Amino acid sequence: MSCVVVCSLKHTGAVSIARSRIRISEVLLRTGPEHRINVCRMCDEPKCAKVCETDAIVPKDGILVILESRCVRCHDCVKACPYGAIFIDPITRYPIKCDLCGGDPLCVKVCPTGALRYET
Repeated sequence: MSCVVVCSLKHTGAVSIARSRIRISEVLLRTGPEHRINVCRMCDEPKCAKVCETDAIVPKDGILVILESRCVRCHDCVKACPYGAIFIDPITRYPIKCDLCGGDPLCVKVCPTGALRYET
């Protein structure tokens, strides 16, 4: 969970699983538990951006970001994401998603098992 911790710490200054932009869940399979990582996939044609009436989801240096200054918190983007990779910050109520830490994702750097990698 170090990736979740460092994400929330970087973006909010607090350790909070609920405020992290990356989520890890455990799925029980016949062969045992499996961990799944839920993170924005930076779609080529992002449905979240298409449904945003205020154009708050935009590419910035090749990374899809949410501009809070434009967001009206309608949460349509959360519903539109086919991967469930946009979350609602429990404090600000703004939608949050991975922004790849501006192109240098900390989650990849701190992952002790190498389960995460960043590919362009």
